Amino acid sequence: LLNPPSAESAALRSSLIHGLANNLRMNGRNFESVAIFELGHVFKLKEGGVLEKNKLGLAAAAKHEVVTFLKGIVEDLMSGLGIFECEFKISDKNKLEILVDGEVVGFLEFEGTSRGKRVVAELDLDELLKLVEEERSFVLINRFPNIIRDISFEMKTRVSYEEILVLIKKIASEILADLDVLDLYNEAMTLRLVFESSERTLTQAEVDLEMNKISKVLVDKFGVVLR
Repeated sequence: LLNPPSAESAALRSSLIHGLANNLRMNGRNFESVAIFELGHVFKLKEGGVLEKNKLGLAAAAKHEVVTFLKGIVEDLMSGLGIFECEFKISDKNKLEILVDGEVVGFLEFEGTSRGKRVVAELDLDELLKLVEEERSFVLINRFPNIIRDISFEMKTRVSYEEILVLIKKIASEILADLDVLDLYNEAMTLRLVFESSERTLTQAEVDLEMNKISKVLVDKFGVVLR
């Protein structure tokens, strides 16, 4: 920019993440927990000029677990927009891609610090608004309650987290309705599994059998240590 308001604003930004991370660090000096958001424009070079995009940035920091908190915010936002096929896919050790109908619409990054945990997310509003128009459909609500279970473990061998998710989906029965990463930090991982049936109410006993089967396969195949 020819006449920027400050040295930090001398160039067009390509992401909201840097500014959000700085705000987390500054506010973290005075507060035990911080949650902020920003709606703004980012820019990307393309042939013949500059592409301008609308983005939503989210960020949170606290001594307790904040990845689940921010993921919940993203999921609530998607539900409010009428988008129900949102999922999180691991793309790096501390990064999750946010997908809708298989298309990447944003990402979530997290890290541990000496003061706690910090997580930031960025969503492409232009793409989301397009998807909102495509998601105008009725969703049949299951009249039978689901059962939610969490499983935590530490990795002792080098294996991608994606391999773990693929294996669980492969060996689980049809009552596994959803599988999501709840927490991911260094070599520790927590998964949330949702079990349900469209035909009947599940029992705790049959879900116990599924969880035992999944736990055994993770230990036998990857040598994880259950927590």
